[in-house]
Amino acid sequence: MSRQFAFVQAGKVEEVVPYIIDIGETSVSLENRVYSDIIKLYFVEIPEGLPVEAGWYYQQGMFRRPNADGSAPALIDIDAITQRYDTTTLDGAKAAKLTEINTACEQAITAGVDVTTTQGTEHFSLTANDQINIAFYEQQLSAGAAQVPYHADGALCRMFSADEIKDVAAAAARHKLYHITYCNHLRDYIKSLITIKEIDGVTYGMTLPEALQSNLTAILTAAGGTTDETTA
Repeated sequence: MSRQFAFVQAGKVEEVVPYIIDIGETSVSLENRVYSDIIKLYFVEIPEGLPVEAGWYYQQGMFRRPNADGSAPALIDIDAITQRYDTTTLDGAKAAKLTEINTACEQAITAGVDVTTTQGTEHFSLTANDQINIAFYEQQLSAGAAQVPYHADGALCRMFSADEIKDVAAAAARHKLYHITYCNHLRDYIKSLITIKEIDGVTYGMTLPEALQSNLTAILTAAGGTTDETTA
């Protein structure tokens, strides 16, 4: 997969570009567009496999999907987290980073997933209540119902066919499996680090070291899940 960069302005992704053509001392040229040395501070390389697109947000070193209404997701209160730990020590820095990563994982899961339905591509959030509702409707279908009432984010409630609900449930399961498993591997990586500087550089969504990435891929493949966030 070719490298991609996001042009981020005021914390929001304005566009995604496939590559940097030329990097000069005072400017960056991207497909015949030139930005000043100040603006180039907002070019951020997108981790491989992350489906970032215009409208996403770049907050606290992480790319994040917008809420259903297009607004920015809630910030992780890093200050509150760090105040609970002595981040000047290795153990304290690890504890704070692990808490931050857990929060980011939970937010990534609840942000939800896109699913192709009879109405086109629709987005479904996955809060705890959403997950309960999807499981409930799966039970209704198993009990013999041909259709069940449900709705995508921002859409009017309608009758979903059995196949549609099954597709939503399957996509939700893959999405949750990916993030839980990825988070577990990222936590293992954090625990292995030996300097505070390395720990501070960890962000949710970053590419894992080769050995951990290979293990993550093997587990997800064996479990029948997706091996990257593009289809999670």
